[in-house]
Amino acid sequence: MNLESNGEISNEFFKKLNQQIVQKDNLIKLLQLQIRNLKTQLESGGAGGEGVEELKRALEEKSEAAERLLSELNGQKDQFAALEQQKNDQIKTLSQLLEEQQGGGGSTEVIDDARVQELEALVSGLREELESEKQARLIAESASVSTGAGDAASLQQEIESLKQAVEVARAELEQSNAAMQQMSAQLQVQGAVESSVPAADMAEYQNKIQELEQDVVNLKNLLAEKEDAGGGMTVDQLELEQLRARVAELEAGSGQPGVNIDEIERLRQESSQLAEANAKLATLQKDADSFTETAMKVTVLESDCAQLNEKVAALEIDREKLVAENEALKATAGEVPAEDVGAYKLEIVKLRETLQQREDELARLRVSLESRQDESMNDPAIREEVEQLTQQVADQMLAIQNFEGILSKTRDQLEARTLEVENLKARLGSNEAPVEEKTINVEGDSDIVSSFIDFFDGLDSVIAKNPVPELQMLHQKLLERLIIPNQISYMPVIAESYDSQKHYATDYFRSDKFPERCIVFEVEKGYLKGDSVIKKSKVWVVQNLYDCNSCHATQSNPDSRFCHMCGAKITAPNGLPVDSLPEFEPTPITYQRFADSMLRHGNADKAREYLMAGLDLDGNFAPIMTRLAEILAHESKFADALELLQKANTIKPDAKTRDLIQAIETKLNIFKQAQSLKLAPEEFEKLLNLIQK
Repeated sequence: MNLESNGEISNEFFKKLNQQIVQKDNLIKLLQLQIRNLKTQLESGGAGGEGVEELKRALEEKSEAAERLLSELNGQKDQFAALEQQKNDQIKTLSQLLEEQQGGGGSTEVIDDARVQELEALVSGLREELESEKQARLIAESASVSTGAGDAASLQQEIESLKQAVEVARAELEQSNAAMQQMSAQLQVQGAVESSVPAADMAEYQNKIQELEQDVVNLKNLLAEKEDAGGGMTVDQLELEQLRARVAELEAGSGQPGVNIDEIERLRQESSQLAEANAKLATLQKDADSFTETAMKVTVLESDCAQLNEKVAALEIDREKLVAENEALKATAGEVPAEDVGAYKLEIVKLRETLQQREDELARLRVSLESRQDESMNDPAIREEVEQLTQQVADQMLAIQNFEGILSKTRDQLEARTLEVENLKARLGSNEAPVEEKTINVEGDSDIVSSFIDFFDGLDSVIAKNPVPELQMLHQKLLERLIIPNQISYMPVIAESYDSQKHYATDYFRSDKFPERCIVFEVEKGYLKGDSVIKKSKVWVVQNLYDCNSCHATQSNPDSRFCHMCGAKITAPNGLPVDSLPEFEPTPITYQRFADSMLRHGNADKAREYLMAGLDLDGNFAPIMTRLAEILAHESKFADALELLQKANTIKPDAKTRDLIQAIETKLNIFKQAQSLKLAPEEFEKLLNLIQK
């Protein structure tokens, strides 16, 4: 069933009409804000004659557009109300028909008419449209509320007008600065002539300053009142807009019965009162702007008066110094004996005669020079040379002046830097720790000590990669205050037997290449204080035979998963079943660390075995070659050691390896010379010991 063809109103039509009403309402409010800004500009009188005419024309255009939009909005509101009334009437009519149809169906037979279903569908559709219409009205009302964002535009306009007022105030401020500079120059001249300022003038200046300070206080109070008033005027403007809209609605519906004329008059009176309040607000704003300008001028005058007071004080000090010097000279003159005075007078007479002679001679020379200049200036070549020399002298003088300026600036900068350096030195001297710093005492195993040691260990590795001076200083302080005084030392663990008092096993592995319960990897370093452990090492352990957790019997076979005594399932200390433990796969570095441990314990043969096992995994692993060469050199097999070192240096060039090659070559040469001497076995053995050392 087509509702629009039967004269019905669709829901989309209501939505579009609501949107148009909201848009025009927003346009009207925007135009009202623009009209208000134009009125403010006209009242401020900031533009010229042509600008005023343009503002008036723009104001008239905006007013006409606002009135036109207001009339269109009122028409659409009336249309909306009429359509709403029409739809409500249709809903009521259809509801009555439906009720009659349903009431008649209770006493008679049900009439199978398709129109009944059609009417029911129509009624339900109209109800849905009515609900959507209510929602649209709520949306429109919320949209009208959101139009308060237009106030931001008005605030922006007010900011622009305030900026213009600030520019005008700035120009007046520059004029007042020029006047104050002239006044300062006059006061300086007066101070130079009179050497002091009369007390009456100083009192007058002080009175003026006090009056200006009182004006500043009054201006600040007025500005505070203006800000309070400005905060409330926004609400008054909104109320004015609402009252105007209410008056327009009442005037539009004045032809209808039941309109209250008294309410209309009351609203008009309130509207006029709010308009007067807006006019007062504009006046207050102008007064606040003028007060702001006056406050700025007062601030400038205060600063200038302070400068003048400082200059007067300086002149007074200079005058006192001159008076003191004059008195001192008079006192000194009174103490001179009469004979000395006579001698001084004779000396002065002689000096005057000598000066007169020099002046006469200078006059003769000046006359001679002028005559020679007249003669020489007639020569064009001499004149041109003189002009060039004059220009060069002028350029040099200008360059000297520039250099002196640069030198003065550089000297000032250098003095400032020197002062800054002295301040920094003083600050650093005050912040420096005492010479004798207390050591950090370590007692037993604690989390704090472990954290310190972990930090020291991490710092050591960072410095090895990136030697930063600040980090090195911190490392040295920790070494001097924590490590050395407490005799803290690193605890080697590779190739050692697992001890729960010293080590903490994180993982267990199976392997037949290493001894039972042997540590094969270090997860985290451990440390000793003397013989006591202050931090346990975290390690990996190789173990093939485990104890039963139930009867504590040891496995008889590494492959058995259950205890041969009680039948319980055997698990490792970390809770994993023994058959799920992984096989440990060593690397060349593992064999190198085992070899280092064997060398530390003095077992060179076992170390050689581990190194050879590492070379079986990787025949070009340079660190293992270097370790094996050191063992061969210790056994006086210098040729084999030299060959291994040269190969290692070829694979991975290294400065330490090259130094070791040179040392082995020297020992090899000495060894060959000793063999050529055919020494006795005892002497040859002594020579070998010397070579090894």
